[in-house]
Amino acid sequence: MTYARYITAALQAIPVSVAFILVAGCQQPTGDRQAGQASQHDVRQEERPVPIRDERLAAGARAFFWDSVSTVTVVADTLMRIDGFLMLEIDRPHQSVNLRSSLMRMRILEYPLLARIDAHDVHAGQSIEVFSGALSVRKAYESPWDDIDTLRAGDLYMINKDIDLSEKERLDDTTFGTWWADHRAGRDR
Repeated sequence: MTYARYITAALQAIPVSVAFILVAGCQQPTGDRQAGQASQHDVRQEERPVPIRDERLAAGARAFFWDSVSTVTVVADTLMRIDGFLMLEIDRPHQSVNLRSSLMRMRILEYPLLARIDAHDVHAGQSIEVFSGALSVRKAYESPWDDIDTLRAGDLYMINKDIDLSEKERLDDTTFGTWWADHRAGRDR
């Protein structure tokens, strides 16, 4: 039995109240930064959150942010470092692009990529939702279960370092991706 199947079976046996605690624990702050530096307004709960700023990056990328603390740093022509909550659009660049957060290492496999990333360094849990394109993702820290997952449109990947657990799922609700496409095309008004 693979580790992922073992964890899935174990999680199915956990009562709902305990599972809620595990999921809620994904957002607990860790590290040197204070939790107060992360966004105070949780736009993840909004149906149609309009970003407050955007940045054009190298490699044909554009990042949209909902707070003032989230960042994407271009480390090299082919590497971007993510810390925060953002929507990332990348058209086909002239070379492959890699993404990195404190918990995830990602390599883009198919373009254009549209992904919503929740990866604050201060949190023990992070996630990525893919709306178009494809990427491979693996843990950015040492783990006895260092699996590589391939995410395509409609996939969600969640990771929690405190319990050394990562899981790939299908998105239950893809309306955000549809709304985002309409928003970018100016049809959401």
